[in-house]
Amino acid sequence: MDNMNNQQNYGPVPDSQDGGNKALAALAYPFWLVGLIAFLVKKDSAYVKFHSIQAIAVAVIGLAVSAVMTVIGAILGVIFGLMDVMLGANGMLGSLATVLSGGIGGILGLGILVLQIIGIINAVQGTMKPLPIIGEKIDSMFNK
Repeated sequence: MDNMNNQQNYGPVPDSQDGGNKALAALAYPFWLVGLIAFLVKKDSAYVKFHSIQAIAVAVIGLAVSAVMTVIGAILGVIFGLMDVMLGANGMLGSLATVLSGGIGGILGLGILVLQIIGIINAVQGTMKPLPIIGEKIDSMFNK
C-alpha cells in the first residue's frame, strides 16, 4: 500500500475521544508495559488495542536492534582487536570497532525514539495512523 495516499484518510476515531484511552495509548509508546496492560484490560477499545500493538512492536524492534548491535560490536571488537595486535596499532582499531557499532546503534536507537514520538503524537491526536516504515506491516500482522 502507498502510505502517502492513505495517511490523509486517518482521522479521530470514536473511542479516542475518551481522555483515558488517549492517555493509555500515548503512554504505551515510552512504557511498553503500560501498552501490554492496556491491551489486556481495554480489549473493547480498537483505538487502545491499535496503539498498544504498535508500541509493543516498536519496543520489541528496539530490543532486537540493541541485541544485534551488541553482538556486532563484540564481533568487531574481537576482529579489530586481533588486527590491533598483529599490526601493533596500540588499541586504535579496537576503538574504531566501538565507534562503528556504537554509532550505528545510536542512529538506529534515534530512529526508534522518532517512531515512539510519532506514535505519541498520533495517540494524543486521536488517530489510528500506522507508524512510518513498520506500522502497516504490524497492523496487517495483527489485524487479519
